[in-house]
Amino acid sequence: MRNFQLTSSASHVDPAAIVEASHVFQSRVLCNNPEYKGLVMNLALPLAAQHEPLMHAWISSTLLFMSGNGDSPQMREESVLHYNHAVRELQTSVLEGDLSDEWKRATVMLCHAIELLQPIPSPLLARSHLTAAHHMFQATIGRPGLPENDHDGLLFEAYIIRTATNCLFQQDIHRQLPYNYVENLSAMHSDALKRRSLEMSPLNCPWLSNFGPEMMDMVFKTSWIYAQGLSADSDCQEAVEIWHNLDKMAEAGGVLPHAVRESDYKITRRIWSTACRALLWPLVPAERSRHASPDHEAIMSFGLRDMGAMPQAWADDMTMFWPLVILAALSRSFNNQSIASEMVTRFRTPVSAHTVDNVRSFLTEAWEATDKTVPFNDSESLRSILL
Repeated sequence: MRNFQLTSSASHVDPAAIVEASHVFQSRVLCNNPEYKGLVMNLALPLAAQHEPLMHAWISSTLLFMSGNGDSPQMREESVLHYNHAVRELQTSVLEGDLSDEWKRATVMLCHAIELLQPIPSPLLARSHLTAAHHMFQATIGRPGLPENDHDGLLFEAYIIRTATNCLFQQDIHRQLPYNYVENLSAMHSDALKRRSLEMSPLNCPWLSNFGPEMMDMVFKTSWIYAQGLSADSDCQEAVEIWHNLDKMAEAGGVLPHAVRESDYKITRRIWSTACRALLWPLVPAERSRHASPDHEAIMSFGLRDMGAMPQAWADDMTMFWPLVILAALSRSFNNQSIASEMVTRFRTPVSAHTVDNVRSFLTEAWEATDKTVPFNDSESLRSILL
Protein backbone atom coordinates (compact mmCIF):
# COMPACT_ATOMS: atom_id res chain seq x y z
CA MET A 1 0.00 0.00 0.00
CA ARG A 2 2.53 2.55 -1.20
CA ASN A 3 0.11 5.50 -1.35
CA PHE A 4 -1.78 4.76 1.87
CA GLN A 5 -1.96 7.75 4.22
CA LEU A 6 -3.19 8.03 7.79
CA THR A 7 -4.92 11.16 9.03
CA SER A 8 -2.81 13.34 11.33
CA SER A 9 -4.21 12.13 14.66
CA ALA A 10 -4.37 8.50 13.62
CA SER A 11 -0.67 8.50 12.71
CA HIS A 12 0.29 9.42 16.30
CA VAL A 13 -2.02 7.08 18.23
CA ASP A 14 -0.51 4.73 20.80
CA PRO A 15 -0.81 1.13 19.50
CA ALA A 16 -2.16 0.04 22.90
CA ALA A 17 -4.97 2.57 22.52
CA ILE A 18 -5.78 1.15 19.09
CA VAL A 19 -6.11 -2.35 20.53
CA GLU A 20 -8.28 -1.07 23.38
CA ALA A 21 -10.52 0.87 20.99
CA SER A 22 -10.88 -2.12 18.69
CA HIS A 23 -11.96 -4.21 21.69
CA VAL A 24 -14.64 -1.63 22.50
CA PHE A 25 -15.82 -1.55 18.88
CA GLN A 26 -15.94 -5.34 18.80
CA SER A 27 -17.90 -5.72 22.04
CA ARG A 28 -20.41 -2.99 21.25
CA VAL A 29 -20.91 -3.52 17.55
CA LEU A 30 -19.48 -6.77 16.28
CA CYS A 31 -19.67 -9.36 19.02
CA ASN A 32 -21.22 -9.18 22.48
CA ASN A 33 -20.29 -12.74 23.42
CA PRO A 34 -18.11 -12.73 26.58
CA GLU A 35 -16.86 -16.24 25.75
CA TYR A 36 -15.15 -15.13 22.54
CA LYS A 37 -11.59 -14.11 23.43
CA GLY A 38 -10.26 -13.36 19.98
CA LEU A 39 -9.79 -9.94 18.41
CA VAL A 40 -11.49 -9.73 15.04
CA MET A 41 -9.20 -6.90 13.95
CA ASN A 42 -6.14 -9.15 14.37
CA LEU A 43 -7.69 -11.72 12.05
CA ALA A 44 -8.46 -9.01 9.49
CA LEU A 45 -5.10 -7.19 9.50
CA PRO A 46 -3.21 -9.51 7.09
CA LEU A 47 -6.00 -9.00 4.54
CA ALA A 48 -6.27 -5.28 5.29
CA ALA A 49 -2.52 -4.88 4.72
CA GLN A 50 -3.11 -5.95 1.11
CA HIS A 51 -6.27 -3.94 0.41
CA GLU A 52 -6.50 -0.24 1.25
CA PRO A 53 -10.31 0.02 1.45
CA LEU A 54 -10.42 -2.60 4.21
CA MET A 55 -7.60 -0.90 6.10
CA HIS A 56 -9.41 2.43 5.89
CA ALA A 57 -12.59 0.80 7.19
CA TRP A 58 -10.81 -0.72 10.19
CA ILE A 59 -9.05 2.54 11.04
CA SER A 60 -12.38 4.37 10.79
CA SER A 61 -14.14 1.94 13.12
CA THR A 62 -11.31 2.11 15.65
CA LEU A 63 -11.13 5.92 15.69
CA LEU A 64 -14.84 6.05 16.54
CA PHE A 65 -14.08 4.53 19.94
CA MET A 66 -10.62 5.98 20.51
CA SER A 67 -11.89 8.50 23.07
CA GLY A 68 -13.62 5.82 25.12
CA ASN A 69 -17.12 7.09 24.50
CA GLY A 70 -16.81 7.87 20.83
CA ASP A 71 -17.53 11.56 21.49
CA SER A 72 -14.24 13.17 20.39
CA PRO A 73 -15.06 15.56 17.52
CA GLN A 74 -11.56 15.31 16.06
CA MET A 75 -11.45 11.51 16.17
CA ARG A 76 -14.95 11.29 14.72
CA GLU A 77 -14.01 13.68 11.91
CA GLU A 78 -10.93 11.66 11.03
CA SER A 79 -12.95 8.44 11.28
CA VAL A 80 -15.31 9.86 8.65
CA LEU A 81 -12.37 10.70 6.39
CA HIS A 82 -11.12 7.10 6.49
CA TYR A 83 -14.67 5.82 6.08
CA ASN A 84 -15.14 7.94 2.95
CA HIS A 85 -11.84 6.62 1.58
CA ALA A 86 -13.03 3.05 2.19
CA VAL A 87 -16.35 3.64 0.42
CA ARG A 88 -14.84 5.41 -2.60
CA GLU A 89 -12.01 2.95 -3.09
CA LEU A 90 -14.34 -0.03 -2.70
CA GLN A 91 -16.65 1.43 -5.33
CA THR A 92 -13.83 1.79 -7.84
CA SER A 93 -12.46 -1.72 -7.24
CA VAL A 94 -15.67 -3.67 -6.81
CA LEU A 95 -15.84 -4.59 -10.48
CA GLU A 96 -12.20 -5.69 -10.57
CA GLY A 97 -11.58 -9.35 -9.90
CA ASP A 98 -14.08 -11.58 -8.12
CA LEU A 99 -17.14 -9.90 -6.63
CA SER A 100 -17.05 -12.46 -3.80
CA ASP A 101 -13.49 -11.57 -2.71
CA GLU A 102 -13.19 -11.86 1.07
CA TRP A 103 -11.71 -8.38 1.49
CA LYS A 104 -14.59 -6.79 -0.42
CA ARG A 105 -17.17 -8.57 1.72
CA ALA A 106 -15.29 -7.55 4.87
CA THR A 107 -15.07 -3.91 3.79
CA VAL A 108 -18.73 -3.54 2.91
CA MET A 109 -19.82 -5.18 6.18
CA LEU A 110 -17.63 -2.79 8.17
CA CYS A 111 -18.93 0.19 6.18
CA HIS A 112 -22.52 -0.82 6.98
CA ALA A 113 -21.69 -0.96 10.70
CA ILE A 114 -19.78 2.34 10.61
CA GLU A 115 -22.62 4.17 8.83
CA LEU A 116 -25.09 3.07 11.51
CA LEU A 117 -22.75 4.51 14.17
CA GLN A 118 -22.86 8.03 12.72
CA PRO A 119 -24.75 10.69 14.74
CA ILE A 120 -27.25 10.93 11.89
CA PRO A 121 -26.84 7.82 9.72
CA SER A 122 -27.84 7.95 6.09
CA PRO A 123 -30.46 5.23 5.51
CA LEU A 124 -29.75 5.43 1.79
CA LEU A 125 -26.03 4.79 2.27
CA ALA A 126 -26.55 2.07 4.87
CA ARG A 127 -29.04 0.37 2.56
CA SER A 128 -26.57 0.61 -0.34
CA HIS A 129 -23.96 -1.20 1.78
CA LEU A 130 -26.52 -3.88 2.61
CA THR A 131 -27.45 -4.30 -1.06
CA ALA A 132 -23.79 -4.56 -2.04
CA ALA A 133 -23.22 -7.17 0.67
CA HIS A 134 -26.11 -9.23 -0.74
CA HIS A 135 -24.58 -9.20 -4.22
CA MET A 136 -21.18 -10.18 -2.85
CA PHE A 137 -22.36 -13.00 -0.62
CA GLN A 138 -24.78 -14.31 -3.24
CA ALA A 139 -21.72 -14.77 -5.43
CA THR A 140 -20.28 -17.16 -2.81
CA ILE A 141 -23.22 -19.60 -2.93
CA GLY A 142 -22.00 -22.96 -4.22
CA ARG A 143 -18.34 -21.96 -4.11
CA PRO A 144 -16.38 -24.93 -2.68
CA GLY A 145 -14.15 -24.22 0.30
CA LEU A 146 -15.89 -21.06 1.53
CA PRO A 147 -15.56 -19.80 4.17
CA GLU A 148 -11.96 -20.90 4.19
CA ASN A 149 -10.50 -19.34 7.37
CA ASP A 150 -11.42 -17.93 10.80
CA HIS A 151 -11.91 -14.39 9.52
CA ASP A 152 -14.16 -15.44 6.66
CA GLY A 153 -16.14 -17.65 9.02
CA LEU A 154 -16.84 -14.61 11.21
CA LEU A 155 -17.86 -12.66 8.09
CA PHE A 156 -20.41 -15.33 7.21
CA GLU A 157 -21.79 -15.27 10.75
CA ALA A 158 -22.11 -11.50 10.89
CA TYR A 159 -23.72 -11.36 7.46
CA ILE A 160 -26.22 -14.12 8.25
CA ILE A 161 -27.44 -12.27 11.33
CA ARG A 162 -27.58 -8.86 9.59
CA THR A 163 -29.51 -10.45 6.73
CA ALA A 164 -31.99 -12.22 8.99
CA THR A 165 -32.68 -9.23 11.24
CA ASN A 166 -33.02 -6.74 8.36
CA CYS A 167 -35.26 -8.90 6.16
CA LEU A 168 -38.57 -7.61 7.52
CA PHE A 169 -37.48 -3.97 7.73
CA GLN A 170 -35.82 -3.85 4.29
CA GLN A 171 -38.37 -5.85 2.30
CA ASP A 172 -37.66 -4.18 -1.03
CA ILE A 173 -34.01 -5.24 -0.79
CA HIS A 174 -34.61 -8.74 0.56
CA ARG A 175 -37.14 -9.64 -2.12
CA GLN A 176 -34.08 -10.29 -4.26
CA LEU A 177 -33.12 -13.18 -1.97
CA PRO A 178 -34.61 -16.69 -2.16
CA TYR A 179 -36.54 -18.28 0.69
CA ASN A 180 -33.74 -20.72 1.53
CA TYR A 181 -30.94 -18.13 1.28
CA VAL A 182 -29.87 -18.09 4.94
CA GLU A 183 -30.29 -21.85 5.11
CA ASN A 184 -27.78 -22.26 2.26
CA LEU A 185 -25.27 -19.83 3.78
CA SER A 186 -25.55 -21.55 7.17
CA ALA A 187 -24.92 -24.91 5.52
CA MET A 188 -21.73 -23.52 3.93
CA HIS A 189 -20.63 -22.19 7.32
CA SER A 190 -21.37 -25.52 9.01
CA ASP A 191 -19.48 -27.48 6.35
CA ALA A 192 -16.48 -25.19 6.83
CA LEU A 193 -16.45 -25.91 10.57
CA LYS A 194 -16.46 -29.65 9.86
CA ARG A 195 -13.60 -29.36 7.37
CA ARG A 196 -11.51 -27.64 10.01
CA SER A 197 -12.65 -29.96 12.84
CA LEU A 198 -14.21 -27.09 14.79
CA GLU A 199 -17.37 -27.07 16.89
CA MET A 200 -20.23 -24.58 16.88
CA SER A 201 -19.13 -22.97 20.14
CA PRO A 202 -18.68 -19.43 21.50
CA LEU A 203 -14.91 -19.85 21.09
CA ASN A 204 -15.26 -20.34 17.34
CA CYS A 205 -18.65 -18.84 16.44
CA PRO A 206 -19.43 -15.89 18.72
CA TRP A 207 -22.62 -14.93 16.86
CA LEU A 208 -24.33 -18.07 15.63
CA SER A 209 -23.48 -20.06 18.75
CA ASN A 210 -25.62 -17.62 20.75
CA PHE A 211 -28.78 -18.37 18.83
CA GLY A 212 -28.04 -21.35 16.61
CA PRO A 213 -28.10 -21.17 12.81
CA GLU A 214 -31.55 -22.78 12.81
CA MET A 215 -33.00 -19.87 14.77
CA MET A 216 -31.57 -17.31 12.35
CA ASP A 217 -33.00 -19.36 9.50
CA MET A 218 -36.43 -19.23 11.17
CA VAL A 219 -36.15 -15.46 11.63
CA PHE A 220 -35.27 -14.94 7.98
CA LYS A 221 -37.95 -17.29 6.66
CA THR A 222 -40.63 -15.88 8.96
CA SER A 223 -39.80 -12.33 7.83
CA TRP A 224 -39.65 -13.43 4.18
CA ILE A 225 -43.09 -15.07 4.39
CA TYR A 226 -44.62 -12.09 6.18
CA ALA A 227 -43.28 -9.74 3.51
CA GLN A 228 -45.20 -11.64 0.84
CA GLY A 229 -48.45 -10.11 2.13
CA LEU A 230 -50.24 -13.45 2.38
CA SER A 231 -53.68 -13.82 3.94
CA ALA A 232 -55.09 -16.35 6.42
CA ASP A 233 -56.66 -18.39 3.62
CA SER A 234 -53.46 -18.63 1.57
CA ASP A 235 -52.64 -22.09 2.96
CA CYS A 236 -48.96 -21.27 3.42
CA GLN A 237 -47.38 -24.61 4.29
CA GLU A 238 -44.01 -22.98 4.94
CA ALA A 239 -45.63 -20.89 7.70
CA VAL A 240 -47.16 -24.01 9.24
CA GLU A 241 -43.80 -25.81 9.14
CA ILE A 242 -42.03 -22.93 10.87
CA TRP A 243 -44.82 -22.71 13.45
CA HIS A 244 -44.24 -26.35 14.42
CA ASN A 245 -40.48 -25.83 14.62
CA LEU A 246 -40.63 -22.80 16.92
CA ASP A 247 -41.09 -24.65 20.21
CA LYS A 248 -37.98 -26.77 19.75
CA MET A 249 -36.12 -23.76 18.34
CA ALA A 250 -36.71 -21.99 21.66
CA GLU A 251 -35.05 -24.78 23.60
CA ALA A 252 -32.28 -26.03 21.33
CA GLY A 253 -29.92 -25.09 18.55
CA GLY A 254 -27.42 -22.87 20.33
CA VAL A 255 -24.49 -23.49 22.63
CA LEU A 256 -24.77 -22.24 26.20
CA PRO A 257 -22.01 -19.75 27.06
CA HIS A 258 -20.36 -20.74 30.37
CA ALA A 259 -20.81 -17.25 31.81
CA VAL A 260 -24.59 -17.26 31.34
CA ARG A 261 -27.18 -19.08 33.43
CA GLU A 262 -29.17 -21.66 31.50
CA SER A 263 -32.46 -20.05 32.55
CA ASP A 264 -31.36 -16.65 31.17
CA TYR A 265 -30.16 -18.26 27.95
CA LYS A 266 -33.47 -20.04 27.38
CA ILE A 267 -35.36 -16.80 27.96
CA THR A 268 -33.50 -15.08 25.12
CA ARG A 269 -34.14 -17.96 22.71
CA ARG A 270 -37.81 -18.05 23.73
CA ILE A 271 -38.09 -14.34 22.94
CA TRP A 272 -36.94 -14.92 19.35
CA SER A 273 -39.38 -17.81 19.01
CA THR A 274 -42.25 -15.73 20.41
CA ALA A 275 -41.56 -12.85 18.00
CA CYS A 276 -41.60 -15.25 15.04
CA ARG A 277 -44.85 -16.78 16.29
CA ALA A 278 -46.41 -13.32 16.62
CA LEU A 279 -45.60 -12.58 12.95
CA LEU A 280 -46.92 -15.93 11.72
CA TRP A 281 -50.12 -15.75 13.78
CA PRO A 282 -52.43 -14.45 11.01
CA LEU A 283 -51.24 -17.14 8.58
CA VAL A 284 -51.86 -20.26 10.67
CA PRO A 285 -55.49 -20.14 11.93
CA ALA A 286 -55.76 -23.93 12.22
CA GLU A 287 -52.51 -24.25 14.18
CA ARG A 288 -53.07 -21.37 16.58
CA SER A 289 -56.43 -22.76 17.70
CA ARG A 290 -54.49 -25.59 19.34
CA HIS A 291 -51.95 -23.27 20.93
CA ALA A 292 -51.90 -22.69 24.68
CA SER A 293 -52.46 -18.95 24.18
CA PRO A 294 -55.05 -18.52 21.42
CA ASP A 295 -55.16 -14.75 21.85
CA HIS A 296 -52.69 -12.77 19.71
CA GLU A 297 -52.22 -10.07 22.33
CA ALA A 298 -51.34 -12.74 24.87
CA ILE A 299 -48.40 -13.71 22.68
CA MET A 300 -47.14 -10.12 22.86
CA SER A 301 -47.62 -10.04 26.63
CA PHE A 302 -45.71 -13.27 26.99
CA GLY A 303 -42.80 -12.04 24.86
CA LEU A 304 -42.59 -8.64 26.58
CA ARG A 305 -42.66 -10.32 29.98
CA ASP A 306 -39.67 -12.41 28.94
CA MET A 307 -37.89 -9.30 27.65
CA GLY A 308 -38.45 -7.67 31.02
CA ALA A 309 -36.76 -10.65 32.70
CA MET A 310 -33.83 -10.63 30.28
CA PRO A 311 -30.46 -9.94 31.97
CA GLN A 312 -28.88 -6.61 31.05
CA ALA A 313 -25.93 -8.37 29.41
CA TRP A 314 -28.28 -9.68 26.74
CA ALA A 315 -30.14 -6.38 26.50
CA ASP A 316 -26.82 -4.81 25.48
CA ASP A 317 -26.77 -7.03 22.38
CA MET A 318 -28.30 -5.10 19.50
CA THR A 319 -29.58 -8.30 17.87
CA MET A 320 -32.21 -8.46 20.63
CA PHE A 321 -33.65 -5.23 19.25
CA TRP A 322 -35.29 -7.23 16.46
CA PRO A 323 -37.77 -9.20 18.60
CA LEU A 324 -38.56 -6.08 20.63
CA VAL A 325 -39.57 -4.10 17.54
CA ILE A 326 -41.75 -7.01 16.38
CA LEU A 327 -43.51 -7.44 19.72
CA ALA A 328 -43.93 -3.69 20.16
CA ALA A 329 -45.40 -3.01 16.72
CA LEU A 330 -47.87 -5.88 16.96
CA SER A 331 -49.08 -4.89 20.44
CA ARG A 332 -52.59 -3.47 20.58
CA SER A 333 -53.22 -3.00 24.31
CA PHE A 334 -52.16 0.27 25.93
CA ASN A 335 -50.38 -1.69 28.67
CA ASN A 336 -48.21 -3.68 26.24
CA GLN A 337 -47.46 -0.57 24.18
CA SER A 338 -46.34 1.30 27.31
CA ILE A 339 -44.11 -1.58 28.40
CA ALA A 340 -42.59 -1.88 24.91
CA SER A 341 -41.99 1.86 24.64
CA GLU A 342 -40.06 1.87 27.91
CA MET A 343 -38.00 -1.15 26.83
CA VAL A 344 -36.89 0.56 23.63
CA THR A 345 -34.95 2.99 25.83
CA ARG A 346 -32.84 0.10 27.15
CA PHE A 347 -31.19 -0.25 23.76
CA ARG A 348 -29.62 3.20 23.57
CA THR A 349 -26.19 1.66 24.27
CA PRO A 350 -25.88 -0.94 21.48
CA VAL A 351 -28.18 0.84 19.02
CA SER A 352 -27.66 4.44 17.92
CA ALA A 353 -29.99 7.11 19.29
CA HIS A 354 -31.02 7.88 15.72
CA THR A 355 -32.13 4.27 15.18
CA VAL A 356 -34.07 4.35 18.44
CA ASP A 357 -35.81 7.55 17.31
CA ASN A 358 -36.67 5.92 13.97
CA VAL A 359 -38.17 2.96 15.80
CA ARG A 360 -40.23 5.25 18.02
CA SER A 361 -41.59 7.07 14.96
CA PHE A 362 -42.45 3.76 13.31
CA LEU A 363 -44.20 2.48 16.45
CA THR A 364 -46.27 5.65 16.72
CA GLU A 365 -47.32 5.19 13.11
CA ALA A 366 -48.11 1.49 13.65
CA TRP A 367 -50.15 2.11 16.80
CA GLU A 368 -52.15 4.92 15.22
CA ALA A 369 -52.88 3.09 11.97
CA THR A 370 -56.51 2.38 11.08
CA ASP A 371 -55.66 -1.08 9.77
CA LYS A 372 -53.89 -2.63 12.74
CA THR A 373 -53.38 -6.04 11.14
CA VAL A 374 -50.43 -5.14 8.90
CA PRO A 375 -47.98 -2.86 10.78
CA PHE A 376 -45.05 -4.20 8.78
CA ASN A 377 -46.25 -3.20 5.33
CA ASP A 378 -43.29 -1.94 3.34
CA SER A 379 -42.96 1.81 3.99
CA GLU A 380 -40.40 4.57 4.32
CA SER A 381 -40.72 4.56 8.11
CA LEU A 382 -40.04 0.81 8.18
CA ARG A 383 -37.06 1.15 5.85
CA SER A 384 -35.54 3.73 8.21
CA ILE A 385 -34.91 0.90 10.72
CA LEU A 386 -31.55 -0.66 9.93
CA LEU A 387 -29.62 -3.15 12.07
